[in-house]
Amino acid sequence: MSPGRRGHLPSYFGLLQDIDAMRLTMQRLQPAMPQVLLGHSMGGNFAVNYVLRQDELDASLEQLAGLVLSGPMFLPTNPPNRTQIFAAWLTGLLVPWFTVRTPVDTDKLTNNTETVKSIREDPLMHGRISIYLATQLLAQGRFALDHAASVNVPTLLMHGEDDPITSYRASESFAIRAGEQVEFAAFPSMLHEIFHETNSEVVFQKLRQWLGKQIADR
Repeated sequence: MSPGRRGHLPSYFGLLQDIDAMRLTMQRLQPAMPQVLLGHSMGGNFAVNYVLRQDELDASLEQLAGLVLSGPMFLPTNPPNRTQIFAAWLTGLLVPWFTVRTPVDTDKLTNNTETVKSIREDPLMHGRISIYLATQLLAQGRFALDHAASVNVPTLLMHGEDDPITSYRASESFAIRAGEQVEFAAFPSMLHEIFHETNSEVVFQKLRQWLGKQIADR
């Protein structure tokens, strides 16, 4: 319900600045409260790139207590080939605001039939994405993979093993490249929306345990 063209983002870096502004607001409201940033899917792409660029944005902010990534969009499960990427990039330069409709296949989101039904009936759901945003997500996802070793915040990375939307293998690769800072949690038989799966309690349990440890270690 925000203003602007559906599925379009004028500036990738501008959204990272929005995350920084949100953190500053929370720091003023709750100065003693540790901050943990959670990003799901496309939000995971933004969250990890925020962490990688935090010093560029605002070095005065206290370091995050933790980063949680859920099915982050480093790469789609079936990434486009180089020719398709180049064509999209060129189109994005010429008409960055141009959006394409990619119908949401709700059956790929979760095994929970009630959630699938509610998503299908949600009038605010749309499948539009601009060429600029799509190419930025691909480029910044690869940037995050290439710079995984630079993540300096304790991170929990959770991914459903059967996710048909964002690449489980890319998440696995990111965790390996990042080393001890990242704990990787795989959830067998789960699809993309792990917080909305039929057995999502195991996901929340893992998240609670990990958050408890991060706070206790501070």
